[in-house]
Amino acid sequence: MHAFFASLRRVAAFALCAVAPLAPAAPGSAAPIRIALIEGVSGPFANAGAAVVRNLSWAVERINARGGVQ
Repeated sequence: MHAFFASLRRVAAFALCAVAPLAPAAPGSAAPIRIALIEGVSGPFANAGAAVVRNLSWAVERINARGGVQ
């Protein structure tokens, strides 16, 4: 009988772990997401660094225009 309950506990634990990701997530806070960028924007690689900054800014604007990160 003990083996039956041990097996039942394992099945219940597995089922809980399998279903937990499907539960609706709690609403997130309205705090903004901060993004850090370490890129050379001066010196011999300034053009490449400026392009990376422009592309990152464009991506942030595009994501925010589509409703932000869900």
